[in-house]
Amino acid sequence: MKKSVRILLVIVALALSGVAYVYVTLRGPAHQGRPITAWLEQLASPKLDQRATAREALRQMGPTAYNYLLKQFNFQESELNTRVTLLFGLPYENQLARRLNAVRGFRALGEVADPAVPKLVVLLNDNETCMYAADSLGGVGKGAVPALTPLLEQGSANAKLGAATAMIAIGPDAQPAIPGLLKCLKDQDTNLREAAARALGAIGKEPEKVVPPLIEALADESNRVRARAAEAVGKFGKDAVAALPALEKLARLRVQEVPVAALDAIRNIDPERAAAVEKSLPPPPPAPPGGAP
Repeated sequence: MKKSVRILLVIVALALSGVAYVYVTLRGPAHQGRPITAWLEQLASPKLDQRATAREALRQMGPTAYNYLLKQFNFQESELNTRVTLLFGLPYENQLARRLNAVRGFRALGEVADPAVPKLVVLLNDNETCMYAADSLGGVGKGAVPALTPLLEQGSANAKLGAATAMIAIGPDAQPAIPGLLKCLKDQDTNLREAAARALGAIGKEPEKVVPPLIEALADESNRVRARAAEAVGKFGKDAVAALPALEKLARLRVQEVPVAALDAIRNIDPERAAAVEKSLPPPPPAPPGGAP
């Protein structure tokens, strides 16, 4: 066989190997004869039983599933990927779709994905993957709390925000994070203060420690933070009676979000007082001329 022919065959073999590798990578691992991409897509089904079946399939895949999902956060689109997708009739997923599907997958896996927490935490430091990783960690749940809690005080700006955001989804199981979240509530970053307020409300524990700082946050310079603080303090019900005077003031403001959140909080704390406050409120301003009815 001529040398040129051998070289050509080697090139063809390498090309075919490359295509095969890309195909396997795009298709992902399989379970019960179906690729993981199909199970991830099924998680978005409007039918509860279909979603439950997909969730159980992913949980049975275990490490195979979460290792595949981790790779999706750094997936890079390329012309070769697109060509292989078209060639084999695979469902096309761009980078955003893959990241969103990965988040959905981690939510389905829950505590099964606990071993993936360290790698997800690393992704919090990247601007592009921070919030996807945060949502994934929130889906993993309680097992992520020990790794996330130190970040609230010692992490980068991205890591702090990601950790606080994850605590919102984790809820009451994130109680050990309360001291760190209280510090975040006083941070210079508006987004972090907002996330911290939401997380403290979602956790809903230790009102004696949490309610006073939330009352202070009702006077924050940011309307968004004030609204989130109002929502959070309202979740403590009667344990947040001390917040009523500040909430009443906010309910009378003519700014976006804040009055509605304040009035809802008053309803949760003292329904009778809320009714009285609502009656005393001035009528809404008239609609601008030519505006929608």
